[in-house]
Amino acid sequence: MELNEIVVYKTVLKPHKIETKIDGILFFSPSAIESFLQENELNETICFCIGNTTAESLKNKTDKIIVSKKATIEALIKKCIKYYKE
Repeated sequence: MELNEIVVYKTVLKPHKIETKIDGILFFSPSAIESFLQENELNETICFCIGNTTAESLKNKTDKIIVSKKATIEALIKKCIKYYKE
């Protein structure tokens, strides 16, 4: 049996320094966390994660992690809104 590997995409990190105070940040992938942390620190920032795999990337970096019940953008945004309304 022959196997052909086809690379369909390559993740390229694009870190960006954020100069203002951040109350919360939404993370949609482990690579987004990696990119963010290259130029920034979490400090006391609440981290909203789209799923458990993304949240796992924050292990040992912060304990301020909130994970959406469903791994969808809409569920994560709703979780964030609910957090700040309470």
